[in-house]
Order: sequence, then structure tokens, then C-alpha cells
Amino acid sequence: MYYKKKLGLIIILLVTCVISVALVGYGFSFMEDKLLVNNVPTYPKPSDSLNMVFSSPDNRYVVELKTQPEFFVDGSIVYDVYLTTPEGNKKEVPEKVLMASPAEAEAKDYIVWLSKDGFMINGEKLIKTSGEVEDLRPLWGEVKYASSFKVSPDKTQLALIGKTSNNDRVIKVIDLNTRQVIATQIYPFKEPVNTGPLTNRIAWGLTNTIYYDVDIEGKYRVYHLRSGVPSLLFENAKLINTSPDGRYLAVIKGLTKEEQPFTLIYDLQDKTVKGEISRSRRISWLTDKEFIAVDLSGTSSQAEVYTIKGEKLLKRDTFNLPEGIFIGAKLEEDAVVLNSVSTSADGKVQMIKERRNWKP
Repeated sequence: MYYKKKLGLIIILLVTCVISVALVGYGFSFMEDKLLVNNVPTYPKPSDSLNMVFSSPDNRYVVELKTQPEFFVDGSIVYDVYLTTPEGNKKEVPEKVLMASPAEAEAKDYIVWLSKDGFMINGEKLIKTSGEVEDLRPLWGEVKYASSFKVSPDKTQLALIGKTSNNDRVIKVIDLNTRQVIATQIYPFKEPVNTGPLTNRIAWGLTNTIYYDVDIEGKYRVYHLRSGVPSLLFENAKLINTSPDGRYLAVIKGLTKEEQPFTLIYDLQDKTVKGEISRSRRISWLTDKEFIAVDLSGTSSQAEVYTIKGEKLLKRDTFNLPEGIFIGAKLEEDAVVLNSVSTSADGKVQMIKERRNWKP
């Protein structure tokens, strides 16, 4: 089984607990279904419903992520990667994808087709349909682990946020055409405030501007980076994501002892606040101006649908959530597909997809 050689390095229960805390912060954790056997964590089996597919721009090639039959020791999903050719031949790609949860696909572009002739995997390797492999990992430089990496809408740049071996927070921007690092921003580690699990996010906005959050000096801040120059946007805030067109930014604000957390939608073009929603939310964009908001506390069984109309943020509908832990939603023709993860009666972790009627 893949990664077995690393078991001796990470079979410490504390590691598992720390990782689970990070995932719970974003509304998902396999720890809820974990069993302890002789103080070693074991997990339910992953099901085929967790598999994922990514088609090339011309729909001739397909990349499939297929789960291995066992979870990794920390509860992560290990995916084997296969490429199917136009002739129907399926061959295994010599890379693996290790995903803490399906919800991580929002923060990390694990598979991105850069053209009809090739795709990027894990933000580290470029794989052509002809079989050639190019390693981008040296361009990460001092970054040892990335909590978020995203490809620009025009598929020409890769932005990532991670940490060094000294726990410094690092933002890097890589030009995928020239294979050069075009921007690096470092936030030095300051004890004891940067000791928790890494949950920093990064996202693309308008005109190839990058938005990210960093935890420095005991608080989270949201910055934007343009032409290699960072600017502070929000204090006491965490980034959620941006709308598909990059115009709207979703952040969690109120991260102080004196405040209650709330979710804010900010117009990056007009530089105005479109609206606020109570509590910390997971935001899933359906269109450039419409999204689903789900309470991260897990106390609500409903998803609220919001639309940006003119200068206002309006709630237009409410959906009941599927059983399990909500991880995202997308629009398919005349329906909204709500995705969640739960454990089935036969003890397997499964993906649940439910459709809700939708009228534009």
C-alpha cells in the first residue's frame, strides 16, 4: 500500500488529532467516524463514490482519481491516478493524490488541465498526454507544505501558500509558461502564535490579483498581492474564496474575543461590502452572483441561497441539506447538486449527492 514506508514516522496519535482540528475548522473530519484500536486510529473504508473525474478541454482525455481501499494513517484519502485516452485505453499515472477530505478540492487544485495536451497534478508535476512528466517542485523552493494552491483562470500562473521548515508562512507565484517564480512573500514565524495546523487559503481575483490569509502576531489577516506587492485588506479575518469571475470575495470576520464571527461578501471591483451573514459559513458559488452558505458550526441542517442584486445581498431560498457533512454544491442545468460525506450502513465513507430544483 502506498505510503506504508512512512507509517513509522507518523503513527503518533497527536498528529492525527492536530490534523482533525484543522479539518473541523472547515466543516469536515473523518475523526467523527474514527475508532481507536490499541491506541492506533482506524477508519471506515472509502467507497467508490469518492472517486473523481477531470476531462480535458476537448473532452478527448479523462483523468480519474480512484480511491485506494484503505485510508492513510492520518485519515486522509489516497487516490490512484489514471489517464484514459481517446481510444479507451486506461493507464496509471506514476503519481498519487493524498487528500485530507473531498472538501480540500476547493482549496487545492489537485488536477487542472492546462491545455488539451496536458494537466498539472498536486501543483507539483506537469503531465502531458504523450506521457512526458515535468517536475515543478523545485520551484516551490523553501515551501515544505502548502495548505492551498490554485491555478489562475487563464491557466498561466500557479499561486500557493504554505510554510517552511521554520514555520514561516510563504506565498509563491509561479509562471507556468516560463517556469519561473515571479513573486515570493514571506511572513516570519513568531512564537507562540503560529503553532497550530496550517489552514491558510489563497484565491484568484480580478486582473490576476491574488488574495490570501496569514496568521501572524496572534491574529489572521487577509491580504492581496498584485505585481508582487502585498497590501492589507482585512484585519481579524480569514479568507473563504472568490466568486467564479473573481469579482466577489468571501471572508470570515469578527475573529476576536469581543466579537461574534460573521461572513462578509466584498465587491473587489467597487470596493464595497455587499452584505453580511451571521456566523462562519462555508460558501459554495453557483454562479458569479449566487452562492450557497452553510453554517460551519454544524448546528443547522439547512443551506441558504443568496444572490447579489445591485448593491444588496438578498436571501432567495433555503434548501434542506443531505445527511452527513456538507462539502460543497454546484449548478447543473435546472438543479442545484448538494454534496455531503457520511458513513454508510456497511461502514464505508461515501459521497451523497442530492438535487434541488433551481430557477435562474
